[in-house]
Amino acid sequence: MIDDQPTFYTVDRVRKMKDDHEHWAAAKFGSCEEEGISSAGSNTSVDTIVPEVLSHVPRTENDINHVIAFRPWLWEYFLLAGYLNIGVRDIKSRRTSSRQPRRTVIENSGEALSWARMLYDEYNQITHNLNLALDQSFHVQAFGRQGNPPGDFRLIGEIARRVLAVYEQLLEWCDSAKYVTAPRRLQRFVSCFARLPDKPVHSMEESIGRIISELQNLLDTGAAWSGKPIVIALKITIHLDEKVQDDIVRELERINHSR
Repeated sequence: MIDDQPTFYTVDRVRKMKDDHEHWAAAKFGSCEEEGISSAGSNTSVDTIVPEVLSHVPRTENDINHVIAFRPWLWEYFLLAGYLNIGVRDIKSRRTSSRQPRRTVIENSGEALSWARMLYDEYNQITHNLNLALDQSFHVQAFGRQGNPPGDFRLIGEIARRVLAVYEQLLEWCDSAKYVTAPRRLQRFVSCFARLPDKPVHSMEESIGRIISELQNLLDTGAAWSGKPIVIALKITIHLDEKVQDDIVRELERINHSR
């Protein structure tokens, strides 16, 4: 499992994960002598030990390593939420520190229409990529079926990577729509498209935030000890604003009539 990612699971990283696990196990369960249990005569099965319950959704790389190494309660879902939590934060940080995107220059209505078609084509590709990232059969492989062996942390990491890649593509698409220079007669047309990415970006960030907050709420409310069934919806959606699209249609008709 680790050999497939030699650059990520370096020797030092694997050793640290092993050491962390040993320290955690010693702190949580103590030695056999301390608990009055002989190593050969315990009636407690390892399978009956209640798994660790996290205090928060993973926020750092060390938190991620901990989840992978120790497999706490609902570890598969907290691992995905942790990857998304850290990934969104890192993407925003990189964009804040980077230079302003390069502007697209539009000089006439023909170029404006070509630019508009390009934006819609790119959005369709982004939605296609998101559907691939959320493919149900791949999720079953990653998280496992109910009653079957647990999930695969590598595949969960791949799902997170795909979702974050779509999020970054969405932000780049947003730049393509907003950073545009055009003549005065095309300003209304361009300003309509500048508003087009707002709702998709907001809806994706809201979807990811909901996954993280719902899992944190399970921890805050003690759901691990309630004995009640738990339903976790890993749903991420993006939507275009219908009003903005109506404005764009009107502007497209105006430009076509003026050509």
